[in-house]
Amino acid sequence: RIFFFDYKSVIKEYADANELEITYSILKEYGVPHDKTFIIAIIIDGVEFGVGQGKNKKEAEQAAAKVALAKLNVGVLNE
Repeated sequence: RIFFFDYKSVIKEYADANELEITYSILKEYGVPHDKTFIIAIIIDGVEFGVGQGKNKKEAEQAAAKVALAKLNVGVLNE
């Protein structure tokens, strides 16, 4: 079974509750147009908290958000 956990929403809620600013920054993008890989950093209040990789921007942002949640020790990572 495929289960999708929305890390971006969780970290956004965390940031809103703590009055933090979150931005995502594309560090690298490579591959042919129909098969690209994106590497994206999540930046919280000006500090890079995680980097994610994915086949599209959303996937890479989700991966970065997951890393940041683990670093922040926000209790959602029970996989």
